[in-house]
Amino acid sequence: MTGNHDLPNRPIGVFDSGMGGLTVMRALMARLPHESFVYLGDTARLPYGSKSPETVTRYAVQCARALSEHRIKLLVVACNTASAVALPALEAALKPTPIVGVIEPGADAAAKAAPLGRIAVIATEGTVKGGAYVRAIHARNPNAVVTQQACPLFVALAEEGLTEGAIAELELSFPIAAARLVSREGERTAAEVSSKSMLIRLWTYGFAFRLVFGVMGFVGFVGAILCLCRYVRGF
Repeated sequence: MTGNHDLPNRPIGVFDSGMGGLTVMRALMARLPHESFVYLGDTARLPYGSKSPETVTRYAVQCARALSEHRIKLLVVACNTASAVALPALEAALKPTPIVGVIEPGADAAAKAAPLGRIAVIATEGTVKGGAYVRAIHARNPNAVVTQQACPLFVALAEEGLTEGAIAELELSFPIAAARLVSREGERTAAEVSSKSMLIRLWTYGFAFRLVFGVMGFVGFVGAILCLCRYVRGF
């Protein structure tokens, strides 16, 4: 049977460039226990962050069409790079199926959490180059001072389970440096800094969040996953 009358029984599609998006799906399942889900991780072609916008868009549309064969009622794009460059093409390809990316929820939460506007963004190379988070944050707070830092190896490290050791520690030095930069305000105390500093956790890997927070515990964090879950619950 076809039509919108069976919409509540259709699954929610979740798409990522790899397996990291399973973290997003688990969070959605915990908060939406009565929903069903179908997941697609494009592990054959990851990472997306180092590829051109045109290539990412083509891959994303292909994955979205594959998920649409399951008659999904909503597509969640758990990939930051795809959210940054491919949403218009995805909306056109899947119309009228609604699509939720991670950019707008994360930017909205960061702008609210750091009203005085000192925000660090940690993301893939493609997301940083595209500037989608900067634009989304400035649309909400034109006076925000946004510092971006690309961490191109996060996806590969997490997908391979390399969450400890010299390579992981080297890659983690980049978000730690960004957090320190955004929170550096002369001799201000940790309490004062925390009121105006927010590091958006744009990757879906808890190991990085825990380690960075352990070093920069006085900096506020916005987790893109929780923000995304709140958006999805609104549909």
